[in-house]
Amino acid sequence: MKKSLPVARPHSSESDSDIDQLYDQSIIVPTKVIAMADSFQKKEHSWFVTSPIPTDLSIQVQDITFTVHKYPLVSKCGYIGRLELQPSISNFGYELKLENFPGGSETFEVILKFCYGLPIDLNPHNIAALRCASEFLEMSEELEDGNLISKTEAFLTFVVLSSWKDSITVLKSCEALFHGQKIYKLLEDVATQLHGRLLETIHQSRM
Repeated sequence: MKKSLPVARPHSSESDSDIDQLYDQSIIVPTKVIAMADSFQKKEHSWFVTSPIPTDLSIQVQDITFTVHKYPLVSKCGYIGRLELQPSISNFGYELKLENFPGGSETFEVILKFCYGLPIDLNPHNIAALRCASEFLEMSEELEDGNLISKTEAFLTFVVLSSWKDSITVLKSCEALFHGQKIYKLLEDVATQLHGRLLETIHQSRM
């Protein structure tokens, strides 16, 4: 079962500040839960899953190594599913290095939680990076209904663009991504799309 848990809409008159508070965040609960992990732990430059099922995949994003199960990622990420993963030379399983990953290790951590069926927090500060990261990993509806591309797209369309403050926050986060990494065409598309919708809204308000 999937649910979206936005902050409740105030019953009083809706000022700009009311709308901004309304769309501060939304918790998304994935449709399926993969019960493969007891807990997640971080230690210095390592992030790993504690589970009775042995992990079989090590993924490096920036300076962080994520030790996880292959199946939860392959089931939702078309990009990882079609890669010819290299056997690990240090332990059993496979290893992968994701270069220039949108949003870096912090965003990839959120992606992993989603793949393992945990609730994730979508908000104006992380939505641009998650939208681009989900596209990078090819997390489409062809693999699973309610996959991350559609969830992030829906959040941008129905939540972010309902608030001037949140729209500007997302545009600023796109700028930070431009400065921190290689410029992806997808990032440009997200920023252009938001900018265009804002201009359209301004034009309509002046008519």
